[in-house]
Amino acid sequence: MEKEYYRKLIDEGKKDVISAVRSYLEDSRMPNTIFEKMFNFFYFGDWIKSEYSDRNALIGLHPKLEKEARRRHRLIDKEKILYYRKRKDKVTFVITDYGVSWRNDSGDADWGEDYYYIPWESINRVEYNETDCDIEFYSSPSKTPFDWHGIYILTKSTNDEKGKIFADLLTDISKCFYRDRDTIYRKELENISVPIRDKLNKCELWLKDCVEFDECLDALLNKVDILLAEYEKTNNIEELDSSEALLGSIPVFEDSRFNDGNWFFDKPQWTKRRHKITKEVNEKTRDLVSERKIKIALLKGEWLDARHNIIRTLGSNSFGDKRELFKQLDKIESDKGWNSFTSIIDYQKRKLIMPLRDISGCSSQNIEVFRIDNIPNSIKFPVGHPVAGTIYIGNPFVPNMYIPYDGYEFEFFLSKVNEYCRLLQCLGATEITIKTIKGRSASDSKEQISNINGSVGVKVFSASGEKNETQNYHNDRTASAGIEYYQRFNPNIKPFVPEGLIWYKEQSDWQSLVQQRLMGNMLEFSQRISTKETTFVSSSEVLDIKAQAEFLWSKANINYNEKSKTEFKSSEETEWIVSVKFKSLDEFDDNKTSQKPQKELSDNEEKYKEEVLFYLEDNGVITDIERRFLEKKRVRLGISEERAKEIEEECLPQLTSEEKEYIEALKELGDADLQNPRIRRMLDHEREDLGISEERALELEKQYCDQ
Repeated sequence: MEKEYYRKLIDEGKKDVISAVRSYLEDSRMPNTIFEKMFNFFYFGDWIKSEYSDRNALIGLHPKLEKEARRRHRLIDKEKILYYRKRKDKVTFVITDYGVSWRNDSGDADWGEDYYYIPWESINRVEYNETDCDIEFYSSPSKTPFDWHGIYILTKSTNDEKGKIFADLLTDISKCFYRDRDTIYRKELENISVPIRDKLNKCELWLKDCVEFDECLDALLNKVDILLAEYEKTNNIEELDSSEALLGSIPVFEDSRFNDGNWFFDKPQWTKRRHKITKEVNEKTRDLVSERKIKIALLKGEWLDARHNIIRTLGSNSFGDKRELFKQLDKIESDKGWNSFTSIIDYQKRKLIMPLRDISGCSSQNIEVFRIDNIPNSIKFPVGHPVAGTIYIGNPFVPNMYIPYDGYEFEFFLSKVNEYCRLLQCLGATEITIKTIKGRSASDSKEQISNINGSVGVKVFSASGEKNETQNYHNDRTASAGIEYYQRFNPNIKPFVPEGLIWYKEQSDWQSLVQQRLMGNMLEFSQRISTKETTFVSSSEVLDIKAQAEFLWSKANINYNEKSKTEFKSSEETEWIVSVKFKSLDEFDDNKTSQKPQKELSDNEEKYKEEVLFYLEDNGVITDIERRFLEKKRVRLGISEERAKEIEEECLPQLTSEEKEYIEALKELGDADLQNPRIRRMLDHEREDLGISEERALELEKQYCDQ
């Protein structure tokens, strides 16, 4: 039976078109029944204008327009163009026997998305919305279209009847090709008998058919889950690497992008069109990604990454049951690596830490957070710390030492000056002077500059500061020269480099000084030391760290405005010149050596030594309360009392013969009141006779009384 449209063509005297139509049918994948509807609609429809930009595309499309349509919409050669519409010069819409495509090259977002191409297999139906005069495209049986365009934009018509006919025609086309993804893909993936590679291929086809972001994400995550399940069977690391790569392609944004209800469009590489990103969509996506990242990190043994994702997810409002997350967190923080945190985690990753009472959602790139009641044992704080919500910074040269971030530059600076002065004393210094170049005064910090006279075999004749009220000729001389700290010594042990130095390993100029002193008998030297050298957070990092700290404080319900003022107040640069005069090497007695050989410490003995040094760092004395804690540590580490005593003696400052004699004098007094005027005069006489300074004598008395 002759086709209706053939008779119409014959009646209109267009027999030459019939051969073109037959050729079109041979090459097109469109069923004949659908083709007849399309031909009647597109070719004979009187409502579509026959203008240059809206020509019948079934046959006779202008060659220039066809070339333009194929280039702009990236059409494959075998695709047959059914219809091509140019709304304006750079906004075009095309229907082919393979799908529909929209392109907006105008740069005007009001004209819709830049580009998308949706195959008929992904289009469930097309409807005409009479209220809004829109043609609506649906990718599934859902009630929400994935895109819509005004009927006039697509067809230059405002006729509702024609709009409905156009939508029905497109629906007829979609019915010929649409694939129900739940039936075809999801159910097959649930079939345990399907081989792994077939499942992965199904995921790829599923992703190819998806239009909406949620469904695309579902297909992608199904592929990740299949790979992870396969890894647990095979231990093939490639499965984990592929999973990580897939998760890395899923965009997750910082919460700050959504302040004041902001939202935006995004188009991941694995989606066909852009989608709207809201705070809720982003949080849901991040939860799904984090859940799998936690699993991957635990499988790879990367517990720190797993911990970060657990903490972030604990703060999510959209995540379901969080009990499993807390179990995972507790397990990580009870495993053997937890209390070795400072020795196994790179300094840059643990440089800044913040203890909090509740760490849910407190995930930060630059600040490591801890539950205040479960901080790794390897992290040591000053007395009175830690305090919840306070930022602490680690010393890069002492893995377990953390101090408050506020003013840390000067605290580390003092530590460096102290060590440098100790090194100079051990190298045979006779005089050490400190002069302030800029910033905080050395005289104001006199009490914070350690006096370690008794540990290096020296007699101290004077130690003075410019603001010391008990002035003598040394004060007069140093004050007039602008010197704010001055010490004079009489070393009697051959110069040596002491053990336990913190900063020395990284100071090439100090190492050169040692070589020049020991090999070249250097007699005088000056060194500038600045807080610039103890600043471990760059100015470019500070703003990021401040923003992250304020985020953590807000999550922890801490007043971040007040905290920010105290933690991030600006600090001035301090620079001092430390000058030294040495005793000539020729004047030392060769028979007096610097150190006795020490036994090599085991790992547990090193830990015990760290504890001893920690308790000694304030005043060189272990109190009764500290002794009880230290004894528990000794027993736990399996160290004998005799060996523990040896380690403690190594940590204590070594006394000179004169100081030992002074201690013996104190022992002879027994429990006598050292503040008794008569006893005091006797002790002062003994001290002066032995050449011990008043300050050093008081330290020795305190150490003796505290024992």
